[in-house]
Amino acid sequence: MNIERSRRDYLNLRAQQEALRRKYLETTGRILQWQKEKQKRQFKHCNSTFGKRKLKAINRVEYREGGELIQVSTKNEVENAIMKENSSRFRLAYSALILDDNICEELGLSRESKLSQEILNSQEQLYNHPKVQEIFKLFHHSQHKTISTHIMTDQWIEHWKHTNKRIVSSYSGIHFGYYKVHTFMPEIAEIKCKLVNLAIRSR
Repeated sequence: MNIERSRRDYLNLRAQQEALRRKYLETTGRILQWQKEKQKRQFKHCNSTFGKRKLKAINRVEYREGGELIQVSTKNEVENAIMKENSSRFRLAYSALILDDNICEELGLSRESKLSQEILNSQEQLYNHPKVQEIFKLFHHSQHKTISTHIMTDQWIEHWKHTNKRIVSSYSGIHFGYYKVHTFMPEIAEIKCKLVNLAIRSR
């Protein structure tokens, strides 16, 4: 119990120290120094885990709950912390404003409501704005050739085969590994590729 209490106290003090350090650097106009120190800490943390002869199974996990940094080390606690983090990441889409019941009702099922039409009209007015047209003219006489916006399934698979699976690809926290694993399942990869092509054509 004393060890756990000491660990919690240490983690809280470390978080306070980081906050005070950042505040001090901001008040002295040296925020770039804070970014450098942050990157250095991240590198040290990664190197201590994934560095040469240091790669090993996860036996300790840190997570935040109610603004407090918590560190767990037992098997059940680590599993619960990982599942909690993953669940919150995959539920992010459900908390999007566009899925709010009131907004969905206002937009209408087929998006033909008054609000939908106002949004579409606003986009059309923006497109016809002189400044926007001026920007389009800059690219109108460009020598660059138009590239194909259709992605073939074999191109999709080939691209994801050579990516680093540990990279987070978006704010949702989905890692490249989520796409990489589908390269071993051509049927799933084809579906994913079709969804992307559909999004490109519907932009």
